Amino acid sequence: MKTPQVKHRLEGAVGVIELDNPPHQFMTTRMVRELDALTAAWAADPAVRCLVITGATPGLFITHFSVDELEKSSPMAPDAKVPQAALLAIGGLLRGLDRGHRLLEHVPPFRRSFEATVKKTPLRIFALLQEIHRVFSRLERMDKPVIAAIGGSAMGGGCELALACDYRLMARGDHVIGLVEVLGGIIPGAGGTQRLAATVGKARAVEMLLEGAVLSPDEAERVGLVTRAVDADRLMDEAMALARRLATRPSVAVGSAKRAVRVGSTLPADDGLAYEMLAFVMTGLSTDARRRGAEYIAKFRAGQSAREILGAWREGRVS
Repeated sequence: MKTPQVKHRLEGAVGVIELDNPPHQFMTTRMVRELDALTAAWAADPAVRCLVITGATPGLFITHFSVDELEKSSPMAPDAKVPQAALLAIGGLLRGLDRGHRLLEHVPPFRRSFEATVKKTPLRIFALLQEIHRVFSRLERMDKPVIAAIGGSAMGGGCELALACDYRLMARGDHVIGLVEVLGGIIPGAGGTQRLAATVGKARAVEMLLEGAVLSPDEAERVGLVTRAVDADRLMDEAMALARRLATRPSVAVGSAKRAVRVGSTLPADDGLAYEMLAFVMTGLSTDARRRGAEYIAKFRAGQSAREILGAWREGRVS
């Protein structure tokens, strides 16, 4: 039996995930699939209220995707023979997507046929990318805060995974974070271009991508790529303290807030506002909202100030 590359444990309401693929700490298809299965289970488990993702190899979070797998799967391999029809199909899809037509999402039969075709060609990396996107999108949209505790270098897919998390704490030390794909003649394919732009701004994202920039923890904090740089010996303590506090947040509100920002920001302004209004109404109907609302009114009428009540909740002191 193979040793799992995704190890996990529960510490109270916090699910801790350790990515473990020594010595190089590469992301692999097996790691992605193990992460997919685990996060799907935890997304549906109300007992798990916050996730922390970290690397098990000292000095490394995720170096980047497996060199061996990239060599086997990538259409850029020297001996890769890509059918002209497939290239034409991809070109057409890109032009369609540029015009705002989400063809692969809205035409399921075509999508299935396309996926079945590319799996038989060097373009089978499409299938892998879809698996990665499914996992990363789940982290972004689940009703639980997700914290990346980055204890070492995170380049390529490792940086993309971190960008899919809600918080990124990075240990200070001789390690870096960034998207380096352009230096190798490709671009990030697991959401990195989109999430980097949403995190640091479009202009800085283009600059970082074209430069293949890698940043130290403190540099990454200054540009907003990581939430906070912390001393290495405090990384997990700080990540777990944050996780325990966030685990007290009402889960429906957490998920709705995450989706309102991430989905709403991709829509025209009026549609984004409409999405927020609908999410507000649905969130307000939740059990947590009704309970918190009643508790707030009772405490306020008993003489506590709004600042006192909300301050206690912010710190995770929930009665």
